[in-house]
Amino acid sequence: LMDSFHKGQGRKETKARLALALGLRDTRRFELAVRILRLRGMLILADGEGFWLAESPDECAPVLYSLRRRVLHQTETIEAIRHAEKIMRDEAAIEANGQRRLRCTG
Repeated sequence: LMDSFHKGQGRKETKARLALALGLRDTRRFELAVRILRLRGMLILADGEGFWLAESPDECAPVLYSLRRRVLHQTETIEAIRHAEKIMRDEAAIEANGQRRLRCTG
């Protein structure tokens, strides 16, 4: 697997090409493999153009910045969905309570 990755940002490969070279049917399996390798300490980096093995620590900073931004955006989205869900549940509870009151009084 590691032989498919080139060292250095100047030698990056696309996700689709790497997945094909590794015999993986789709890019999701490739992403899972990359995640596992990263968790095991492999410095596989990526940007919008492709994947590569870090050649120096300096290559990590922009990738880390990008990942942190993505996490922040996803966290904001999670919070927005949670907030909207709470409003929806509250409105449903108010509506259900209002309907019960109408049934009880009539």
